[in-house]
Amino acid sequence: MSTQILRIGKTLAVPIPEDVAAEAALGDGSTVSWIKNSHGGLELQRLHCPPVKEPITLDKMLESLAEQEPEAEIVWGNPRGAEAW
Repeated sequence: MSTQILRIGKTLAVPIPEDVAAEAALGDGSTVSWIKNSHGGLELQRLHCPPVKEPITLDKMLESLAEQEPEAEIVWGNPRGAEAW
């Protein structure tokens, strides 16, 4: 695979195709480092791989609510106007 180096302001940038970035677990804000290899080229190395968070499901949210004590009833005072109680 080949790509073209781009100039952005005073910086040179190498675009990484989405499929390559996904395979390497790289995303916006990933921390990487350029490493000089033995052939005189450069390699891009991911420095930190954040842990993958497990998605929160509705069942898990409801479980956490069931574990809590119910809130005390809030007394808003006597009805006013034409509210139906």
